[in-house]
Parts: sequence; structure tokens; C-alpha cells
Amino acid sequence: MTVVKVNIFVLLEILQEALIAGPKQPTDIRTVWMAGLEYMRRRFDAPDIAKDEEKKRLEDLRATFSRAIEHINTGELSFKKIV
Repeated sequence: MTVVKVNIFVLLEILQEALIAGPKQPTDIRTVWMAGLEYMRRRFDAPDIAKDEEKKRLEDLRATFSRAIEHINTGELSFKKIV
């Protein structure tokens, strides 16, 4: 298995572009959000993560979860900076 490191900002830009494209089905919207959130969650598996970086990543993950819930519940996508 090949592991590819992706810059988090590139990934989140792709996530935002996918959401802007406007998936029509609720399951498609959920799938896009879950892909981004799963990646963000996996960033905690890094063995050499510093405590301050871990705290920042957790705050980013929580904020992104909140945006996903808001988007799914209201259908409105806020374009605040994800991370």
C-alpha cells in the first residue's frame, strides 16, 4: 500500500470546491463531508505530533464538524476558512 501525504490546505480546498459544485442528493453531501472529516481525524495518528499542534488539529476538526452539521441541517454552506 502506498501512502501519499497531502497538504491539509490542498485537501480542504478540494473539499470546499466539491461542496460549492453543489451535490444535489443529501447522501452525496454527506459523503463529501465525511471524506474530509475522516482525513482530518487520521491526522491524529501521526506519532510525532506536538501537544500544541494536536490541540490546534482538534479545534480545526471540531469547527469543521460544526460546519458540516450546519450545512447538512440547513442546506447553507458558509464559506469561512475551514482550517
